[in-house]
Amino acid sequence: MLYAESYHRMVYGGLEFYVPKLSRWRGFTHRLLARSIRRRARCSGPIRLLEIGFGSGNLLLAVKDDPAFEAEGIDSASGPVEFGRAAGLNVHQSVLEDMHYPAGTLAEALRVLAPGGRLLAVTPCLSHIKARLAGRRWKYFTPPWHLHFFTTRSLRTLLSRIGFEVLACSCLNHRAHVRVLARKPSNAGS
Repeated sequence: MLYAESYHRMVYGGLEFYVPKLSRWRGFTHRLLARSIRRRARCSGPIRLLEIGFGSGNLLLAVKDDPAFEAEGIDSASGPVEFGRAAGLNVHQSVLEDMHYPAGTLAEALRVLAPGGRLLAVTPCLSHIKARLAGRRWKYFTPPWHLHFFTTRSLRTLLSRIGFEVLACSCLNHRAHVRVLARKPSNAGS
């Protein structure tokens, strides 16, 4: 095992071991993200937000009392799910790199999105310099929890094959994650 047992107990062991990463800075940056989403959303009625892999729930907490949002989250670890529920958030359990069939989940996301609806996904990036330098010791190589790994190319290809229009895809960030913004084509059925 590459991680100490205490790490897995903290992340997957439930609320008694979980320590959420909450800070004023994280709260501030997630409020800015929420404001950016609100500004870019072109819809009548509330903005429906599903955060997949919400971790500490900073974005969900930022929009919790905002009437412009109807938000919920999904995470694979029981600690964040229990924390989110205790904080009064609408949360469920699962995350892209932990799913057995991420393509099926993304296809379902495409199906339920309204035409022009957007998907923002963040997942560990196998082609990031940190992953390359660490090799097998990369902190995200944690089977059986992380089952799938993506590069910018593989995630872009997967989303395009499913039917999404990829607007942006990059892992140029200090965190070893690929971020992708995609949308359901406006001419696609709902």
